[in-house]
Amino acid sequence: MMDNEREIHHNAVKHGWWNEQQPVQERFALIHSELSEALEAWRNQGTKNVEEHYKGDVGEELADTAIRILDFLGGLDAGLVSEDRRSSGSFPSEIGRIHSMVSKAMFAFPSKQGLRFALTKIVAELVGLAESEGFNLEKEVQRKHETNKTKRLSGNTGSV
Repeated sequence: MMDNEREIHHNAVKHGWWNEQQPVQERFALIHSELSEALEAWRNQGTKNVEEHYKGDVGEELADTAIRILDFLGGLDAGLVSEDRRSSGSFPSEIGRIHSMVSKAMFAFPSKQGLRFALTKIVAELVGLAESEGFNLEKEVQRKHETNKTKRLSGNTGSV
């Protein structure tokens, strides 16, 4: 599969995904997003309204993840990946950093105290990021929570 790296990267360049140097943090965040889509596709297997939620199935989303990684490697070899120099604390950089914090928080478990500390710190980081983008996260959470109260159960996990 690694032999496809050059061709995949060339296709991404051809379609405008590399019009400028790409921050490494943003690339990692995009890989995380593809993995999240794979998880959601897996959770929605067997439900009637899968297409309403996510565009692909598990295999397609795992393929998207591999394509993102292979493209990233191609960009890395071509010198197109950089540190995020737009500004310290830019949105892509912060999203990548928070993704890293979430991944590291997994290792705090089974310590409830350690996990609580790690997740509380992540929420504080989200509050700061939202503020820097002009949002009041507490108000956004309340608005979204009210919306979630009116949603039907998903059917496969009991979550909304």
